[in-house]
Amino acid sequence: MIYRPDTELQSHYAEASVAQQFDAVVWFDETHAVTPLGLEHRRIGVPDTYPFGF
Repeated sequence: MIYRPDTELQSHYAEASVAQQFDAVVWFDETHAVTPLGLEHRRIGVPDTYPFGF
């Protein structure tokens, strides 16, 4: 791919209307990292990809 700064806006960005594209928008002012579950919550026999794995 060749980078062309003179056409970047036209080729990489598009106009969007949040109100027309989505039913609702959620905004979080603050977030924090989640804490991983300990080994006591691990299910024996359930694959790591559950429920999507086969």
